[in-house]
Amino acid sequence: MGFSCLVSLYLVRIILGTYMFLSLKFIRSSLDLSYKNQDISKFFYVIMLTQFHYLFYSSRPLPNTYALVVVNFGIGYWIWGKIEIWISLLAATTILLWCDTIVLCIGMVLCEIQKILDFKVLKKTIIWGAITSVVCIVSTILIDS
Repeated sequence: MGFSCLVSLYLVRIILGTYMFLSLKFIRSSLDLSYKNQDISKFFYVIMLTQFHYLFYSSRPLPNTYALVVVNFGIGYWIWGKIEIWISLLAATTILLWCDTIVLCIGMVLCEIQKILDFKVLKKTIIWGAITSVVCIVSTILIDS
């Protein structure tokens, strides 16, 4: 595009910070929709915005930051109850961006299993996770090889 390195860096950091803000806003909206109580979402927002490291790293072009944006959207979908999107986002993040996300996924899946004794929902979660995992592994092999 012809930008200098400094301008490109600022542009990338502004875009990444905007995505981070939008992902937090999405979690807040999901909390509003799920609990029908704006106090919970306001409290969440205040806690998140007072965390030094969260704001400090929110616009840093690091792999963990890119992964956090996707994880935040995944958590928002989890709160909202959109299991297919949630499991797809977290599986893709684990395979493509940040393997440590598996620790978060395990805890969230255990919560879902405890909540859901309906095997159709569990089957759908496993199928979506497997499909997303296969697609991401194939794309990683094609891109990285």
